[in-house]
Amino acid sequence: TGRIHLDPAEVELRSIVEAVLRRVPLGENHTVRLRVPHRLDVWADRTRHEQLLTNLLTNAIRYGGPEIAVEAWRSGPATLRLRFADNGEGIAPSERDRVFDTFYQSERAHIGVGTGLGLAICRAIVVAHGGTIEIEDRPGASFLIELPAAA
Repeated sequence: TGRIHLDPAEVELRSIVEAVLRRVPLGENHTVRLRVPHRLDVWADRTRHEQLLTNLLTNAIRYGGPEIAVEAWRSGPATLRLRFADNGEGIAPSERDRVFDTFYQSERAHIGVGTGLGLAICRAIVVAHGGTIEIEDRPGASFLIELPAAA
């Protein structure tokens, strides 16, 4: 509907990432390299951020390579950055403007897998928190998210 209700609070980002990693099965073929420091706090709705990271992780497992990297760091006094990347084929430059559109699915997506809503929901969650999400020009699929840091 384009509306997201938020219940923001100060939340440790690493605890959100770890909760998602415990819940989403990686299988034998995937590994995650986690570089998110403890006590890197974000001003966020925890449930919505778990949804954001679940969508990104699920996409990486379905469409990406076997190695997934999750990194976060403070990028300024009031902001932090989160990079979520895999070592797969990546997103074709011709599709980068469309992947966040509602119901858009890449030509490489398996028919019948997914709804084309995952990345649209990711963008909506990030924007509702006052942040940005973009696709980086790097090998594999790499998303750079900027979020408000907790005070």
